[in-house]
Amino acid sequence: MTRKLKRLAARLRVYLSKHDDLKDRVFVERKLFEVYEGKRDRPTKEECRDWAIRLGVPKAYRDKR
Repeated sequence: MTRKLKRLAARLRVYLSKHDDLKDRVFVERKLFEVYEGKRDRPTKEECRDWAIRLGVPKAYRDKR
């Protein structure tokens, strides 16, 4: 693949995963509101790291675990 095609493919991959990324934002916001309302304890270090990855890395590029 040429460099231009690779860049285009990467942009397309991110564009197509926007819906999943929005669902991840809603998930994290819901968990944070539960902490704020006192319905759950504060998140652990591992949970904070997972949430940060969910928010900062597009689903198309996230490691499949």
